[in-house]
Amino acid sequence: MQSHGWVLGVGAALLILLVAAIGGIYFLESKAGLEFFPAIYQKYCHSHACSFVQVVGNSMNPTLQSNQRVLFIAGYYADNPLAHGDIVQVASVIPLAKRVIALPGDKLELREGQLYLNDSLLLEPYLLERADSQHYDVLMEQLRTTQFRVPSGKVVVMGDNRNASTDSGSLGLFSISDIQGRIIIVTWVDALFQKA
Repeated sequence: MQSHGWVLGVGAALLILLVAAIGGIYFLESKAGLEFFPAIYQKYCHSHACSFVQVVGNSMNPTLQSNQRVLFIAGYYADNPLAHGDIVQVASVIPLAKRVIALPGDKLELREGQLYLNDSLLLEPYLLERADSQHYDVLMEQLRTTQFRVPSGKVVVMGDNRNASTDSGSLGLFSISDIQGRIIIVTWVDALFQKA
């Protein structure tokens, strides 16, 4: 009989830990939860709306995994410059997580299946694999009309898993106004969400 009491005690303790972990996740997703972590709050959320969002799909593999939680900073670019390599959320039927490849005024060309940014080979160590050249057909057709320069107010965004990504390669240029905010990877938060 004593062993049953011990098992029930351990079970109750595990249940309390699970409830605390789940409660912690909901706490983290609230503004109060972000304020609990002053470094994140001060750096990103003091003057912007922040939330933890879940990645949907595999278009950003290997950088972002489907179901991974990331910090989304809405309106980040209202007072911060957009930069090459930033991971952003783009407005679409379903918001898309993509990487900024080219900015207004940049020259972007496809040569022998590889992208060249401002006449230099674009080094992309984050890519899962090189995309088939056909992936870029729509974008290159659009850029052909501007001597391969990204027009004012436009941006090129792509997934890191190009062969499984719906992005500028297949949809063409996006308006800068389509960018809703920045995505930041906060590894310890993702680990907490995975444990729950």
